[in-house]
Amino acid sequence: TDRHADALVEAAKGLLSDEKSFKKRKVLIDLLQNLEDTSDLESRDEDADWFNGTGSFDQKLCQSLHSINPYGSRESRIVFSTWNLDHRIEKKRTIIPSLLEALQNHKTTDINLIYFYQMLFTRENLKLVHIACHKKGAHNLLCDTRKMFRTGKNAKQDTTVKKKRLI
Repeated sequence: TDRHADALVEAAKGLLSDEKSFKKRKVLIDLLQNLEDTSDLESRDEDADWFNGTGSFDQKLCQSLHSINPYGSRESRIVFSTWNLDHRIEKKRTIIPSLLEALQNHKTTDINLIYFYQMLFTRENLKLVHIACHKKGAHNLLCDTRKMFRTGKNAKQDTTVKKKRLI
């Protein structure tokens, strides 16, 4: 009931901070999410937590302890769809401009396309983050210029491709 809700929320928060079991943490988080209603608050001053996004591309672990198991239930699969893949080195602000600059100033065969592929499409540069923890601002990380170009034995590989005639 409403008259006990505040005490219940505080008790659940206290238990949550000490709890190590995943299942018990899940139950406590679900309880808190269903009890705490701040829908009447409208500004950052009234509800700073709503505006706060922390556990982002630049942190090893989520400070909010977000976790997801999309195989746990149908609801978990739906919630999983709200998670984002975040580029540590940003795709639009850094990777694509670096690749374009490299293409303008070097031969195509000199460019390490595997490195750019890893930066765009693999866990080398992508991190799965909760939507609330996805920082949209500039990440201020740069491409590794030592890896952008092919060197040594990689540069000597034959990169010619036979062209096929279209009939």
